[in-house]
Amino acid sequence: GSGQIRLFSLLPGESSDATIIELFEEDLGVDAIKSHGIPKYTAISYTWGNPNDLENVLVVPNDARMQPGECKQVGSTATHLSVTRNAYEALLHLRLRNTKRTLWLDAICINQTDFDERSRKVCIMRWIYKLATEVIVWLGPEQDDSKFALEFMAERGARIHLDMDRGQIERRFDESDAANLWMVDEAVMAGRPDCPDLKPPLWPRSFDAIYTLLARPWFERLWIRQEVVLGNNVVIRAGATELSWDLFHRAVYGFGLKGVDGEKSEKAKRRRIYDQLCDLFSMLTGNPRFTRLLEKVSSCKCTDQRDKVYALIGLAQDRGHTIAAGVIPDYTKPLADVYRDICVRELDFQCPSLGFFGHCDMLPGICWRPTWVPNWSAPRRVLLGESHAHANSMAEAHVISHGLLRVTGIRVATVRKATAFPFKSENPLSQREVVEELRRLLPQQVPATCKARYGDRYYSALCDCLCSGRFKETTFPRSDYGTELCFLPQGLQARIETSNNNAFVDRFAKLLRENMDESEFERVFEFCVDNFLSMLGWAWLYGQDRSLVECEDGTIGLAPINTLAGDIFAVVLGCRQVLTFRPSPDGQYEVVGPAHVSGYSNDEALLGTLPEGYSSASVLGDDGSYRWSFRGSDSDEWSTLDPRIRWDDIKRVPKSPVYQACRMPSIFASMEFY
Repeated sequence: GSGQIRLFSLLPGESSDATIIELFEEDLGVDAIKSHGIPKYTAISYTWGNPNDLENVLVVPNDARMQPGECKQVGSTATHLSVTRNAYEALLHLRLRNTKRTLWLDAICINQTDFDERSRKVCIMRWIYKLATEVIVWLGPEQDDSKFALEFMAERGARIHLDMDRGQIERRFDESDAANLWMVDEAVMAGRPDCPDLKPPLWPRSFDAIYTLLARPWFERLWIRQEVVLGNNVVIRAGATELSWDLFHRAVYGFGLKGVDGEKSEKAKRRRIYDQLCDLFSMLTGNPRFTRLLEKVSSCKCTDQRDKVYALIGLAQDRGHTIAAGVIPDYTKPLADVYRDICVRELDFQCPSLGFFGHCDMLPGICWRPTWVPNWSAPRRVLLGESHAHANSMAEAHVISHGLLRVTGIRVATVRKATAFPFKSENPLSQREVVEELRRLLPQQVPATCKARYGDRYYSALCDCLCSGRFKETTFPRSDYGTELCFLPQGLQARIETSNNNAFVDRFAKLLRENMDESEFERVFEFCVDNFLSMLGWAWLYGQDRSLVECEDGTIGLAPINTLAGDIFAVVLGCRQVLTFRPSPDGQYEVVGPAHVSGYSNDEALLGTLPEGYSSASVLGDDGSYRWSFRGSDSDEWSTLDPRIRWDDIKRVPKSPVYQACRMPSIFASMEFY
């Protein structure tokens, strides 16, 4: 039946004994569970490891009914089954001395060479983990101070209170427990002169042990997302040491407050590890689009790239995604077709959105068709900052043939020149090195077309591109993530116009004094210099595998590194990002990828600029989600109603009111992509 699975009993024994199992079948179908209850078993979540490094386990017939004392003498009734060394070591550590243990492990319970069986079992994988009595995450044997790391995380995690709905640390402080100061931040302890050390760092041993543990291959594995999110009573184990998933979750969030330590390359590696874990934790709550889930797992490792979709089916179905309800795993289908079908289903089943366009990337040396379908198996590029180019519009998109998609949008600019940044994630640069590259690449004088386009705002537009719009002012409450736009343009101008640090400081000071009195200058100058230096890190991050683009009308943007002269920027209904397209002679287009274009990334292409005195930001609501909102200079309240729209004139219909207000056939065009 569809609910039929294999389980096995791991027979007891000493460490030197042969590893012996008994295979048998159970039924997880609804009728079987009503009649006999849920079978008790432990599911193992692990990574295969080297497929060529194999060990043998002995399989005896289930009707042999062997007793513990007989396990050493299996005779001719046993057969050999090869498993990877990591799976074998898991069995050795999980084996009990005197009692059988009922387990589920995919390498033993699923015939990996039978595509039909694999497809059938993938469909019920969520139930295998959801109905398990316990899920054990096997990280591998004890090594590299892993015992200390797990025990330290258990102790620290017990002191952290986590708001699971928002994925945020609750701001609590127990006056009687000074140890809680370990994770308290400045916002909690403001005005507490008796607590000078608000965020004490971790000791080097703690940092090294924890991040070495978090760098183990299990955390990169794709299938673990579903296994731990849906599993009950999840515990993490390395060697003989265990830690509950709940304490692990809390501890990792606490470590996030500490930042990361180490040399440049090590800090970048540890930041990637932490960000990947945050992507995993974010799956515990909320209900993102299926293609957003795909983006979160695009850097995860799996043997078959079709599993980027199939490994999320159970999780999506558990969250009520209709998009996943009809997806049948088929390991014979071409990879591009698997990804294309998901995009088409998102258009058909969810509020029409082209959000997946923002994940398309024309990567050097990779031929991928159709270009409007993201290649989630390709290397993951750092995502651009949040854009809001679409004014909440609904997509107008139709698949008109197997590989052809028709959408509606506005062409906003044509690329005249694209200059690639030399920044690479594997080669972190110092601030001085980033400055040298920027001075080499950026024009020493403002181009005439750019001056005509932006006027005195050119350097503001340039900062906007270099930071991909990621400023603290663009979120409310103000984010700790990003840099501050305030006085940043003057710093960039000074740095481009000068060749050494002393000249830069003098020029920056002169530009600031033109806009403030001396007392204010003395108060903010040191902050302005530090703020500019922090911007260099963001410029290096967002510039990786991207180009600074200048358009024929002077518009500037940050675009994919494959962008060429003659490509166009366009705003497509239903897609938040400005997109880079490449026209073809037959009037169709290829998708090059998303871009951050100063002057078009915040609804301007559809609605024009905001009225004077108004500002926009992504505002945190009571439900923990962010919404694009607006505020006038004479008000302290944020509103989701855009001041550029005459709301009284709009008849509210199921389609977005913004879409109804801004859709003008004279400026919109139909575009076809292949």
